[in-house]
Amino acid sequence: MAQAVAGAIEKKSVLLLEAGTGVGKSLAYLAPMILRAVKENQKVFVATGTKTLQHQLMEKELPFLRKHLPVDFSYSLCLGAENYLCERRLDAIEVASQTKPDV
Repeated sequence: MAQAVAGAIEKKSVLLLEAGTGVGKSLAYLAPMILRAVKENQKVFVATGTKTLQHQLMEKELPFLRKHLPVDFSYSLCLGAENYLCERRLDAIEVASQTKPDV
């Protein structure tokens, strides 16, 4: 699977893969992307469908790859606006309830 991803990256082509839970899909796409990004001095952005997968990548897969790949790389988590406190909404809640909610 990782070889197929690496080939698609090299050819700049589209690749569709399907595999069951726990077979290593995340590692299969992360490893070749990281290797290519380091080689080309580029950045990679990965968007996940769930926060569970996001957590898995940050806490398990990326630390594993950082330890085992023959290149040095860094990674960080970027969150969408829905993941941050909106002060305007908080103010509206305070006005509506006349109490300050626990945050």
